[in-house]
Amino acid sequence: PYIYDGRPYYKVESTTKVMPQQMYEDRLRQRDSLRFSWEDDVNKDLTVDDLDEEMILDLIRAGVRCGRIPEGIQNKSVIEILNRLKLTSDGYIKNAGAVLFIKDTNCYPQFLLRMARFRGKDKRVFIDNRRSEGNIFKLLSDARDFLFKHLNMSGQFDGHLQRRESLSVPYEALREALLNAFAHRQYRYVGGSVSVGIYDDRVEIRNS
Repeated sequence: PYIYDGRPYYKVESTTKVMPQQMYEDRLRQRDSLRFSWEDDVNKDLTVDDLDEEMILDLIRAGVRCGRIPEGIQNKSVIEILNRLKLTSDGYIKNAGAVLFIKDTNCYPQFLLRMARFRGKDKRVFIDNRRSEGNIFKLLSDARDFLFKHLNMSGQFDGHLQRRESLSVPYEALREALLNAFAHRQYRYVGGSVSVGIYDDRVEIRNS
């Protein structure tokens, strides 16, 4: 932004205009994304008790089983695990820790998933319309249940006469899209959400 007399300005074609505050803050964040990362900000009101301890330990056990996390971390306390995962700063829990593990999302209204099954190929009529609140793992689970409820299931037998069932859209692809939607959205804005829309001919996954 161009600054004159303490105020930011920007050009619209041949006209110079005062830059709105929100636009100015967004430009600053884009210029220095790490310094202004919402995920790295701490929430001084959060404690370990606000996080789902069993979910944290399940994640560590799963990480150890697949070789992504050192086995020794399983013997650490929850706060030590959070420190090792860089989800704390100066003893406080970062917003990133809340996104992953918080139990009660009252102070984070943006931890939201909207889901709808529409009849046809547009949004005029919906068959099912739901919303879910929670951390990323809960929202991912709720999205999975919704997809399995509304997408067509097909089955085939393999060479050992075992039936293998699959969705009309491969769940591996849907899961990857969902994870990207949760991981790369703008959590700073409390009005945002991730949405899943199922139509007769497609699935749309969007984020803020």
